[in-house]
Parts: sequence; C-alpha cells; structure tokens
Amino acid sequence: MTQEIMNDLILLEKAGMNPQVCNFPVPYYDSSVRAGVPTDPGAHTPGEYLCLPRDLVGKYPTFVVNAEGDSMKEAGILDGDLLWVKVGVTAFDGDIVVVSINNETTVKAFYTDENRQKWLIPYNKDYSPIRLTEDMDVNMIGVVTTILRNIPRMPYNECIRIVNYHKSQQARPILLGKEDALEAIRQSAPLVKTARQWYAVFRTLVDADVLTSEAYITFAEWIHEAVPGHEHLPNARELRRMAVQSFARPVDRWNRDNAPVSGQRYKEYLQVAGCANECLKMAQIRHANKK
Repeated sequence: MTQEIMNDLILLEKAGMNPQVCNFPVPYYDSSVRAGVPTDPGAHTPGEYLCLPRDLVGKYPTFVVNAEGDSMKEAGILDGDLLWVKVGVTAFDGDIVVVSINNETTVKAFYTDENRQKWLIPYNKDYSPIRLTEDMDVNMIGVVTTILRNIPRMPYNECIRIVNYHKSQQARPILLGKEDALEAIRQSAPLVKTARQWYAVFRTLVDADVLTSEAYITFAEWIHEAVPGHEHLPNARELRRMAVQSFARPVDRWNRDNAPVSGQRYKEYLQVAGCANECLKMAQIRHANKK
C-alpha cells in the first residue's frame, strides 16, 4: 500500500467513514446463471477478477457471475445483474442459491417442506417451483449474498405459500398417463416438421399434468417409443432450448410477440400443440366415461 493511499484512508476515517482497500481478488466468471429454466453454465474458468475488501469477502471462497432471465425479478435479481456467490456455506430456507441440476445451472430460492422434500423456488409467478428428486444430479454451488446491493431473502411464509399452492395444483386428480401421452405423440407426429417442434407436445403434456416441466429425457424416450421411425426424433437438449420466453409458460399463455419463433413457424407450433391437446381431451372423456 502506498503512502498516498494510506493518507487518503486516514482522511476518510477522520471524516467518520469506514474505508476499506479493495485488494482481494474474487473470480468473475464470464458466463451466466439462469434466473429462469436451468441452462448450461458455460465456461468454468474465470474470465477476470474483481478486487474487493478482504474483510468483506470473509473466510469462504467467493465468485461473481452474471444473472440471466427474469424468474427472480421480484427478489431484485434482474437480467444482467452481477451475483456475488459464497461457496461452501450451508443454505437455509429462503436463501437464494446457485444450483447445478444435471450439469445445468440456475439461481432460485431454496426451501425444504414439511416432508423434508427440497425445492427451488422462483420469485416470479410465471414460473413453477422445481422439486429436487433423487434421480437428479444436484450440486449446491453456493449462496447468493449480494447483487451490487444487499439481496433480500425470500420470506419463509412465502416459500410455504408457493409450495403449498403448487402441491394443491399437482394434487388434482390426474386421469391421464403414459399410454394417453403415447397416443397424443402418435397423433401429433404427422404435423412435426423439426425435432424442436416436439416441444409443443411436451408443453401440452406438462399443462395436463402428465409430465413435470423438467421431464425432457422421459418425453424424448416416449417419442422414440411411440414413433421410432419418425424423421425428426429429438433429444432432451433440443427440447429444453425451447423453454424460453412465453414458451416457458402454459400453451394458452403463449404470446406471438414474446416467443422464440415467429411467423409461420409460430403457427406450426400452435398447430402441433392443438392436435396434442385435442387428443388429450378425448382421452379424458374416455376415462370419465369408464367411471
């Protein structure tokens, strides 16, 4: 530290301030974590370093990364914000965390319900909470502590409210199952012109509570089972890439002006979804008539 810097610190202290020297390097990763659906974390090596006061950093390893998406906007995390993440700390209910799920990274609030089931909760009503299951490869990377300003924690009661509401929706009687889904896939297959258009069928099955919003691998397997000779067989990654903008919402809330495709392509996705939806409606009628 130079004598000039020391003199400046003395003057600031005499003025009643608490100056600190920013001389501790913190890695800044030139990639983003999604405040939306999980996505590939990108590069795993820091692009550069930010210098912060040593006392501010504390004893735990930290790093800085960009947020991308809007699922945490009501917690003050906006697209492009810098997130300061502490590694190796215990996450408690309401903490906002960076988590890797099957090697894809997201930022959400952490919560454990009364059955010890762990959840990742968005802070945006347009997104659904993610229930962490045993078949997922989950890695708790760290806890977000700052966005350029102190980050609020999600209130515990709000975690309870969101998860209980989600459970109540999931608890509705589900009349449809895998065989109904396979038939919807077969009926929709002639309309599918690209592998990614299968996402319209997937979203319809999610809306009907046949699949969860993260069951891309299961759905891809069902397509291969139902129409093994189809010209456009998708994989989970292709399907996941379409869950952005209004396509991350139920089909009846898709918006032409906020969709990842436009024009005739947008109409084709609606046609595929409409065909699958009609097939599921007919299946519901058949099940109801059997009761």
